[in-house]
Amino acid sequence: QGTGQAQAQGGGPDGADFKQSLAQWEASLAEIETDIKSNNLEADQIVRLRTRAETARDGARATKTEAEARAAEIKQLLDTLGPKPKEGEPSESEEVAKRRAEIEAQLAEAEGRIKQAELIATRAEGLIAQLAGARRAGIADNLSKIGPPIFSAGTWKKAVPEFGGWLTKIATAPADWWRSGAVGELKGSPRAIMGLLAVLAAVILGILFKRWLLRRFGRDERISEPDFPHRFVAAGVEGFARGMLPVVLVWSSYVVLDALGLLIGSFGEVLQGLAVAVSIYFLITGLTRSALAPRTPDWRIKDFGDRAARLLNRRIAILAGLLAVQTFLVWPGRTLDPSPELFATIGFLFRTAMSVVVLSLLDPRLWYSAHDETAHGVAAEGSRPKPVPGEVPAGAGARKQVEAHKGFHVHRYWWVRALVGAVAIAVPVAGLMGYHELSRFLATRLVLISALIGIYLLIREFVRDMTDVLLDAEKGFGTRTRAALGVGEQGAGMLRFWLILVFDLILFGCAGLLLLLLLGLDWREMSDSFSQAMSGFAIGGQKISPRDILLALGVFIVLFLVVRVFQRFLEKQVWPNTRLDIGVRTAIKAGVGYLGITAAALFAITAAGFDLSNLAIIAGALSVGIGFGLQNIVNNFVSGIILLIGRPIKVGDWVIAGTNEGIVKKINVRSTEIETFQLASVIVPNSELISNSVTNWTHVDSRVRVEVRVGVAYGSDTDMVHELLLRCAAEHEGVLDWPEPFVVFLDFGASSLDFELRCYVGRAFEKVSTASDLRFSINRIFAEEEISIPFPQQDMHIKDLDRLERLLGRPGGSRKAEPDADESERPSAGRKRREGPRAGETDSGGDD
Repeated sequence: QGTGQAQAQGGGPDGADFKQSLAQWEASLAEIETDIKSNNLEADQIVRLRTRAETARDGARATKTEAEARAAEIKQLLDTLGPKPKEGEPSESEEVAKRRAEIEAQLAEAEGRIKQAELIATRAEGLIAQLAGARRAGIADNLSKIGPPIFSAGTWKKAVPEFGGWLTKIATAPADWWRSGAVGELKGSPRAIMGLLAVLAAVILGILFKRWLLRRFGRDERISEPDFPHRFVAAGVEGFARGMLPVVLVWSSYVVLDALGLLIGSFGEVLQGLAVAVSIYFLITGLTRSALAPRTPDWRIKDFGDRAARLLNRRIAILAGLLAVQTFLVWPGRTLDPSPELFATIGFLFRTAMSVVVLSLLDPRLWYSAHDETAHGVAAEGSRPKPVPGEVPAGAGARKQVEAHKGFHVHRYWWVRALVGAVAIAVPVAGLMGYHELSRFLATRLVLISALIGIYLLIREFVRDMTDVLLDAEKGFGTRTRAALGVGEQGAGMLRFWLILVFDLILFGCAGLLLLLLLGLDWREMSDSFSQAMSGFAIGGQKISPRDILLALGVFIVLFLVVRVFQRFLEKQVWPNTRLDIGVRTAIKAGVGYLGITAAALFAITAAGFDLSNLAIIAGALSVGIGFGLQNIVNNFVSGIILLIGRPIKVGDWVIAGTNEGIVKKINVRSTEIETFQLASVIVPNSELISNSVTNWTHVDSRVRVEVRVGVAYGSDTDMVHELLLRCAAEHEGVLDWPEPFVVFLDFGASSLDFELRCYVGRAFEKVSTASDLRFSINRIFAEEEISIPFPQQDMHIKDLDRLERLLGRPGGSRKAEPDADESERPSAGRKRREGPRAGETDSGGDD
């Protein structure tokens, strides 16, 4: 057994050591098989036999692992020698043949060890499974035992008188201890006196420390509406001071007295039972009081109603008292030897009382929040409920409405209440039927599982509240947290969701494991089952292991976070100290991200145990799909790489791609995001930007030319126009001095002399605003200098004017018809808007 343990820890056996270990394992397993066949195993014996079987199994597994590594090395040597010459081929040299024979013998020996060790491990696994079955069978037999019937008069006739004698034995145990010879030897001993004084001093200091702790860090009734961190710290201090500290003092005193040799005989058992009972009571009541805060509602962690908090605290204290008293009465039974009838009656009475208290705790009104109590009209304890003005009257409808609004405990966990209630009813029923061990098992698990459920729900709700505090933008700490993480409102919501989800999974897993342990499952059996599940399974020649997959996932996440942190370091620390433009920065950052993610994926695949050489087969298979269905995706991917490396466009550029014009916001491996000036996002495939023409206003030089076209009336002074246009350009601060602004006389237009002012601005994004400013300046300065900007003009020539006059009934002639007085007084929009002849008139008044 010792050799097996050494081998399990490291160092493989060789030669005689392996044979000796193998013989020891076989002998140990043979003894275990003999003991199992006896069918007369106690619980502690099963534990010892299981430990021996696990030692043999672990040693065999370690030997197998080392032998497999040795066999792999030997196979590499054989591969170096190459295959044996076939018949008809030249034979190899004598030295090579001799060396090959030696290596093959070593390989055969290593493979033999692998098979023998695997046989031992498999045999040990079978015995461990049989021992686990024997343990479960023993538990089932124990729970199915029928003890003294509770409804039998004989049981009570024997138990009641013995109960008085039992209490007498417990009460006289200190006196018997004091009169014992062992204590007499310690009387007056300096060592005993110093120990007792140390215990007394520890108790006094503990009480003083408790008072100081509560006064300094506990709940202060003078403070109203404390924030969540203060409430949380105060609750922790209350739980420690009222729950943990008394337990520490009790057990430290017990250890000192035991070290002095004072705890002997039945008194030692009684005192030990008293220490356990006191610990149970203080732990339960202290933690309950710290969570519910029945006297200080403003300091309450969860939103319990005042009446609900007081009733819950009181009833849980009663339950803790019953459990503590039962423990104190039953604990000395190992030395005082009570009868089964006495134990059965004591257990039945206390377990029935505890079941009643547990059933009373299932009342939904005990779990109301302050809002629930208000909506139901729950008044102070001991008075009749009063309706609240403006609220829905208490009743089924109101209760349903309140539960839908706030019912944290009332409706969401109804199945927990139903399950706990069923077990609480089963406890006294099993006792009445004589299944006292089953009743004790159910009662113990009922208390422990109820405590587990309560702690689970409180921790779960506490984590939600704490997450809200950490990410609340209205709190100073939450503001600092968001700033440190660089997240906004939406990012904070997503982060809260994932934090709560991960913690819920972890908390649920831990609670599930504790629940299985409380239900009687063995920790080592659970560990073995988990190890077998995590070891995975083989598909073909590849082993799929959840452990390796989780390891690969963890490696990928860690490396991914490292890449993101490095990118953030570049963005916050490096780029501000360089002169690189935003496009180069974005390209480098994206390249680092792609390379980092690729490296993280390769490391993760390696950590998972996959052979990268097998990826060639996968790549060959995927190449067919790429050729048909994925060519567009690959085209865009390659185009994205070209954009990042060649940088024909970059983030921040002003581009025109087809009918889309805007600013490049982001370049991905598949597409590029362009934000138009209407603030719409256009997703353009990268292949279109590579294969089609793209106008980039800011590709190499951010300077751009501004053209402002203007027409002046015929007869205007063109030299003055030239001078005024250049003055407008010179007065604008955004216009560059070089290249110099200049004016172009474009054409003799139909209605005007056409000029164009051409100048340059340093930033392309100022093109539109500069052109607008120049137009304002030109309009103003032309008005000051009385230079007219004409409207389009058109001369109309009418043929056969004489005939038209005759048709209108007017006398012929060449004079023009005078307009009506009304019409002459009517304002003419045309006369106000333009100069020159009106439409429909001729320059000379004649006809063609």
